[in-house]
Parts: sequence; structure tokens; C-alpha cells
Amino acid sequence: MRLSLKKLLSTAEPLPSASTRRFYRTEKGVVLVGSKVQINEYLKYHKLLSDLPIPEIIEIHEDYLLIEDLGPDRLDAIDDPPYEQVIDQLIEWQRVTGKKNLETFNYSHLKWEYEYFLEYTMRRFYKIEADHSLITELDDLARRIDRLAKVLMHRDFQSRNIFIKDGRVRIIDFQNVMLGPASYDLASLLFDPYRVIGSERAMGLLDYYNNLSDIKISKRKLLDTATQRLLQALGAYSFLTLIRGLDYEPYLRIGIRMIAGVINNLTMPSLKGSIDKIMVLSNNRQSPPL
Repeated sequence: MRLSLKKLLSTAEPLPSASTRRFYRTEKGVVLVGSKVQINEYLKYHKLLSDLPIPEIIEIHEDYLLIEDLGPDRLDAIDDPPYEQVIDQLIEWQRVTGKKNLETFNYSHLKWEYEYFLEYTMRRFYKIEADHSLITELDDLARRIDRLAKVLMHRDFQSRNIFIKDGRVRIIDFQNVMLGPASYDLASLLFDPYRVIGSERAMGLLDYYNNLSDIKISKRKLLDTATQRLLQALGAYSFLTLIRGLDYEPYLRIGIRMIAGVINNLTMPSLKGSIDKIMVLSNNRQSPPL
């Protein structure tokens, strides 16, 4: 018997989400509530990726989906996250071929990401205007990353989208899957403001990845891509705080410290100067603790 959405949600637990889709935990599973377009998009990509470790769909309705509950063991909430196991799964994900009609993550997407940072983090949040040299540096970075070989890419492969259930790695929020550089998902995992693991651990996991994967990622390529990914994350945290009214400023501060550490190993003087200015302003702001 089909329960109405209102009745189903009457005893449901709302789950945190930065997207405009809403999720609720019920006794029957997780309820995804969204627009018709969002539901159809979820179904489209679920069908495309059904052979990968994503949540199963239990019921399909016009106004909601009932999907598998992956439980509480999200990677950012686990005491000793099994990063090697997650990287094993990432390598398998990247070996998948034959997925048709996927968009390619290219220069235009990378340019949008750094402009997102310039607009919401620099201009709106910290009131700093970007100069020509900074824009040139970021554009050169985007073009370097665009030249990397493309594989199946999740595009948001961070700890809040990765669960461990019954000893298996499971992945959510896959609707932005594209063909993109292998280093992007790896950088998203290893340089993640939601779960900081430190540079020594990150480099050890890079070695682990390179020992198992057919694709070899140099330290320079990883740091380049980590910089790009963190620009996107900082833009997102700023947008969510300023526009959506959500408190992502603690993660913004972590991300700023993280990108500062990454670019110390790169030759990007204009970005370093801008991040130094942001760090001073960030340290002078009052922000609630995590």
C-alpha cells in the first residue's frame, strides 16, 4: 500500500543536505524529495551507474523516491576511516568504460569553478577584488588540468558522500558524474575540509593509489588538482553561507588553511598572496567552532 508523502514524513528524521533536494530517514528507507526534474535526473543516473556501489532504489513515486538507507557510517564520522578500501573502490570506478552520453569535464567547467571562488569567496565574502595576474594563474591552472586524460569521475568524491555498509564502500550524490581527470576525485578525497588527514597521510595514499592503478598521478598533478578542487569547495562554502544561510564558515576556514598548505608546494605567487590576505581576514572574523 502506497503511503502518502505527508504520512511517510510525519515520523521521519530530516538528513542534512547542501542541495535543494531533501532527504529523510524513515523505517522503510531514505526518502528523497525533489522536483520532478530532480527525481528524473536521479533515476537517469542511477540506471546508468546501476553496476556501481550506489544505493538501491526501493520504490519510485511521482513526488518522491524511497532509496536504501546506508546507515550511520559515513566516512567523515568514522573513527578510523578505511581510506585504502575507498581508494580500491575509486580505482574500480575509474576503470569503468562504455558509459554513454556522459558530459566531459573540461576547461569551461574548470573556469566556472575558479570564477565561483573569485565571486563568492573573494569578492562577496572577503571583499577582495581579483587582479589580472591572479586570473591568469587560475586560468593557466584550469588549462593544465584540462589536458589530463579523462576517466569516469564522480566530481564530489568527498567523505560526506562515502559510506561503509556491511564492510563495503557505498557512494551517494552521483548525479554530477562526468568524464574527467582521475586526479580530481583523488584530490577531493585526500584534501577534504570535512575530514582532514594531513599531507603526510595524503602522500602515502597517493603512493598506494599509484601502486594499484593503471593511471599514474604525479605529486604535482595531484597538488594542481587539489588547488582547483579547493577553489571550488571554498566558493561553495561561501555561497552556502552567504546565499543559502547555512553555516559553512567553519569549513571555509579549514579549506583556506588547506589550500594555503597546498600552494606552498606550487609556484602560484598571485594565488598565494590572495590566500594570505584571506587568512588574515578569516582569522579576524568570529566564527562558531565545529
